[in-house]
Amino acid sequence: MQKTYKNFVFLGLLPFVLMYLFFAWLYLYDPLQLFHKPFLRDETFLHDLRSQNRGIIENYDFNSVILGTSMLENTLPKDANEILQNLVL
Repeated sequence: MQKTYKNFVFLGLLPFVLMYLFFAWLYLYDPLQLFHKPFLRDETFLHDLRSQNRGIIENYDFNSVILGTSMLENTLPKDANEILQNLVL
């Protein structure tokens, strides 16, 4: 009976330990850069920044934002930086 109780406790706690390890790895890797800049990999950005905006706003320095309609979607931040001489997001 003692062995079945130990197995029950072990198998009952195993999913929580695995979930904790998964979330710890996800926090360290942070693919959307929501919590911090990446420290174990290169900085990468998704093509659609909508899901990444919060992390970029909190973790990167900038002093300008380009807002507008879909016509401004193809505006490159590099060109805006040269024209405005600012750090554009």
